[in-house]
Amino acid sequence: MSLVKLNIKSLHTQKQIEEFLEYIKDSTKKYEISLLNISKLPLDIILRLNTIKNNLRLRVENKKLKYYLINLGFDVYSLFSTTYISEHLLANINYIAIGGSAGSLKKIINFIKYLPPSKLTIFIIIHQKNDTQSYLKEILQKYTIHYKVIDVTQPLQIEPSTIYLAPSSKHIIVEDNTI
Repeated sequence: MSLVKLNIKSLHTQKQIEEFLEYIKDSTKKYEISLLNISKLPLDIILRLNTIKNNLRLRVENKKLKYYLINLGFDVYSLFSTTYISEHLLANINYIAIGGSAGSLKKIINFIKYLPPSKLTIFIIIHQKNDTQSYLKEILQKYTIHYKVIDVTQPLQIEPSTIYLAPSSKHIIVEDNTI
């Protein structure tokens, strides 16, 4: 699935609105859209964004617009977030291991959604119920377009740009580049 990155600076004219709608018409693509100096969106744009919601990452400069879109169910990120992780910070890091209780999911999601593209490999061990099917892989994959999320169910070769999830009540052991 190809990624389309758009920086939108103005939607004041009908022509600008129509051009933007044309850019985001393909629901098979993933979109990363930054809205700069924009405080409101026309209804037809909101409706179109809703059709691509599952493949959409919105970055918004205006706080009121950000919270409005969040209330409509969109995943919205501040354009100038202080929690954004720089690519330079990750340049010399190959692996990260994260462990947490079931209540740590929100923090893990916030960490993952701000990760820039890199060759980083991440291992996540989080407490989960044994008796229910886990949707953790699907949940985390929704928040990243740069990393593949994999449930570890058998021995695997470690790959870059991948998030590995430990199964319920299990640990992950890494040896010789294999889980």
